[in-house]
Amino acid sequence: MIRSSVLAAHLTCSPTFFSPARFSGSVGLERRRIPPRLPLPPDLRRQNKVKYTIPTAEIIEAVRRRDFNAVQSHAVGFAHNKWKEEHNIPAACLGFTLLTWLFVSSGRRRIKRACLVTEAKVAEEAEQTLDLVNTLVRNWRHEVQRAEQQLQLILDKNSELTKDIDRMTAALRQCYPSAPTPKGA
Repeated sequence: MIRSSVLAAHLTCSPTFFSPARFSGSVGLERRRIPPRLPLPPDLRRQNKVKYTIPTAEIIEAVRRRDFNAVQSHAVGFAHNKWKEEHNIPAACLGFTLLTWLFVSSGRRRIKRACLVTEAKVAEEAEQTLDLVNTLVRNWRHEVQRAEQQLQLILDKNSELTKDIDRMTAALRQCYPSAPTPKGA
């Protein structure tokens, strides 16, 4: 709490904090003056001299007991006593990197699952199409075979009819031996 109030006092007392150059967009043209550091109050100096030790055993015991309130209070204590402002940007970058990695990996898993589902669906449709084509080919072969049998039956009957006609013609010729012959014969 004290650090944030010192930082707030430092920012509000800074002559360049509310300068027109800061908001005009001409920051590159005008050099901003870096404000001097304010001295720390005496009670904060005493606080900084006290060494903070991480209560590892208590944290491990809290994790074992699944007492996340205790873990959170230890984390808050660590943040108040050990955390420095210069760690904010690397921590934010690390957090952003972690969140990006989680988002990308979940997206990759989602895409992989979608691809597997699509592959399975395509394989199933290909199998169904193959079965349909095989069935159609079998039916076509059966129909062609039946048509060939019918054609052969028609040819057999035609040859029988031709033989019958030839026999009847021969019998008719025998019945009329004195039939006039055509002139050209």
